Amino acid sequence: MVVLELSLGEQEEELLELRQKRKFLLRCEESRLHSLVDEAFNESALKALARKYNLCDVCDFSGLNISAARVLINCIISVLYRFPYLRSKTCFLGSKRAYLSLLHAIAAGDEEALRSLGVQHICNRETAGSVGKGTLRMLENMRESEGANTLAVAVYACGIADGIVVDEADFSTERFLAVRQELAENERIGHSPKKCDTVSSVIYHEIGHLLDYLCDVNEYPALSARYRATDRRTIERELSAYAATSPGEYIAEGFAEFMSNPDPRETARFIAASIEKCYLARFA
Repeated sequence: MVVLELSLGEQEEELLELRQKRKFLLRCEESRLHSLVDEAFNESALKALARKYNLCDVCDFSGLNISAARVLINCIISVLYRFPYLRSKTCFLGSKRAYLSLLHAIAAGDEEALRSLGVQHICNRETAGSVGKGTLRMLENMRESEGANTLAVAVYACGIADGIVVDEADFSTERFLAVRQELAENERIGHSPKKCDTVSSVIYHEIGHLLDYLCDVNEYPALSARYRATDRRTIERELSAYAATSPGEYIAEGFAEFMSNPDPRETARFIAASIEKCYLARFA
């Protein structure tokens, strides 16, 4: 998870507050939209679909396998139908290559890039430069600390350039077999939750981070108290080893299992219920 904090002026804050209340409109049955995604035969068709149904502000899959792009969009759809206000955090969906290109344009104060995100009235050149450069710097720091291949990452950039970024390098012919093996091994040894050995489970994990930031789930008293009161080994046994590393990962891992496992365990169900309660408390 990449997090960017930014100081904005009073007027910018007011505009950003309105932007962060955007809601996904349920224009058709969820199953119908999933079918349309599965039928999208190339990048252009999938991008057009994302624009038509307003799934995000910028959708760019440059360099990303079309199958991986469909997985990303299907995961986003599944969550937006449950949490429509997550739309305020899906500013960008697509490949790492495309996102880095967008960030460089934002850092340069490119007006077309700002219009594509719908933030031309929020970001002046100085603010845009801070967002672009700050997010680039944080992505680079994450790459150095975790390795070049990230598969997917959630980015929180003050509601301006938030989203889910998928690393196209992990879907190359040479790399993807190793990725699948790593996912399977992590699930087998308990580093990841049960039934979380797929690309979609990784994306759901990252979406879980966005939901956390959308609703401040980590501050929910019942959840934070349970996390503090549960020893590491119990968290590892009841959810995953990675979940025991921090409250944020606990939330993301629980959400990933809830969305990926047909029979999620009690801890995953508790975390999903906590997310829903926080969401309803904020947006009811």
